[in-house]
Amino acid sequence: MGAIWSQFPTNFECMSLQASPGVILGNLEKVRRFRPEALVYLTGPTGWSLLVLELLRRVSGRPPRFVVGVHPSLDWNSPSGRMFRPEFFFALSSDSLRQAVAAGIATQFLYLGVDGAKFRPASSAERARIRAELHIPNSAHVILHVGHWGDSRNLGILRAILQEKDLAILVMSSRFRPTASQLASLKHPNLRIVPNFVHDIEKYFQSADLYVSPVIKREGIIEQPLSVLEAITTDLPVVGFPVGGMRDLSARYGGVHLASDLSTLSQLVARSRVGKLQPPFAHPPGWGEVATELTARIGLAVVED
Repeated sequence: MGAIWSQFPTNFECMSLQASPGVILGNLEKVRRFRPEALVYLTGPTGWSLLVLELLRRVSGRPPRFVVGVHPSLDWNSPSGRMFRPEFFFALSSDSLRQAVAAGIATQFLYLGVDGAKFRPASSAERARIRAELHIPNSAHVILHVGHWGDSRNLGILRAILQEKDLAILVMSSRFRPTASQLASLKHPNLRIVPNFVHDIEKYFQSADLYVSPVIKREGIIEQPLSVLEAITTDLPVVGFPVGGMRDLSARYGGVHLASDLSTLSQLVARSRVGKLQPPFAHPPGWGEVATELTARIGLAVVED
């Protein structure tokens, strides 16, 4: 998500802060002198994010507040949702859009982006070379998942869908290390765990046949999972469950196949094994395009406000 700030148009003067108590409190005077015309919070909404925006708003001349709903965990009718409600909300799923509109907030839908220079489809020759580099057999049906460790992510489902010719690769890009017992719960001869940050993660996407998003609870996933967007950009079919903005991604890009339960998910994986799962028909925008669109919408809203 930080990629958005680096792509903002050069005629915008931006000040970026990490939303931790020490950073916010230590920079109030700097924010006051900066006098922003808009306050934008890129994750949330949470009670904390709305409190931060309200505090910054009070020290900076009460500019309008914008929240990008990357990972909503707030009921707009809760005390903090009512008391510190922002002027504008960018929803990343149809469900979030409906809830914000019902709460009387000016709301627009926003699609996130991808680093298109890094994530791209690989040719057959590139894919064979990458598989050799990653020690992946050419004959394997490779199932990929990239994400953080956590009980809410339902990672155990990867074991349940595996068959003899499958190779599931789980890249755990998290600063929180799983315990030995948690790793043991995922142990399977056809499941490879990569427990460290991988700089050239695009190679795993380019080597795979299928991307699996196993999360079934909203709190376990951001509205538009970046790894799903990256899979779409590399022309990987995606299977998962209708949580967050997954339905919206399926409708916009195709190739995102949603299951109602484990049995249906297993059937989708079986179709992938024989090459009968439709890949995406469109790709997400680049981060530069998203930043340009976001700043244009913010600028228009500030003028109209």
